[in-house]
Amino acid sequence: MIDLSLDDDIDDEIALDPDELNDFFVAQPEVLLNALPAPDYDPEYFLQNLPPPRTTFSFRPATVEEVFKIIMSMKRSKFMDAYGFNAEILAATAQFISEPLTSLINDCLELGVFPDILKISKVIPVHKTGPTNRAENFRPIALIPLLAKVFEKVLLARLWDFIDDLGILAEEQYGFRCGRTTQQAAAALVRGCFGGLEERKKVGAWFLDLSKAFDCLSPVILVEKLRHYGFEERATSLVQQQVDAESAEDSGADFGLAGSLGGGCGVSWPRHRLQAILEASL
Repeated sequence: MIDLSLDDDIDDEIALDPDELNDFFVAQPEVLLNALPAPDYDPEYFLQNLPPPRTTFSFRPATVEEVFKIIMSMKRSKFMDAYGFNAEILAATAQFISEPLTSLINDCLELGVFPDILKISKVIPVHKTGPTNRAENFRPIALIPLLAKVFEKVLLARLWDFIDDLGILAEEQYGFRCGRTTQQAAAALVRGCFGGLEERKKVGAWFLDLSKAFDCLSPVILVEKLRHYGFEERATSLVQQQVDAESAEDSGADFGLAGSLGGGCGVSWPRHRLQAILEASL
């Protein structure tokens, strides 16, 4: 069993129970949310002051060529997901599975469904520091199903096109945007500072590092924003199911092996980009 006490006198050889470790990881977002101060305004307050949507959004169908390109563009990795697939297997069979996979993806888009089977991730605990019998000394690395990654990239492409076409995001936002870099953000900051100084104005800047920001995102707020931007109900339902995906399977893998995993095996970037784009759009 996992010892969650703060006593330093603990034998580092005590084995961790996978189920209890997984429960600890799953509970952390709720712990973080409960520690946040109550907002001064309801999120609806900000949405009601924005203009109504100029158009509606629904997910357009995917093509076989698009799905094939997505599969072939994925970073090759030998690490298996919960179903025993990895990127190498997917790439080797891409010419055979692209057509039926496209058909299944389009069925999901038409019905507004993100299948439960694609929400099950293999979670590998990676040791950070300190005694190895404390759950808080590990961070979870989620290997989401490879087919879910393909589906999410299809969703992301359509969501991004819609938000970009409407000009929802501020030009000053550089994070989570294609073609934008941290160097450009730094250059914009420098230009702003020098411009203010040349005009003899006071210049200041705030630098914020948000701890576990993605864990604190509210799916309820995100869904309301989707409706505000003109998302049709089936599209809204599909994205809601996607961001609510919380099922996990702990691998029970040897911690020494888990500690050697690279960044390519982390939580799916499409899933976080979906959430980040939606959160930044307000």
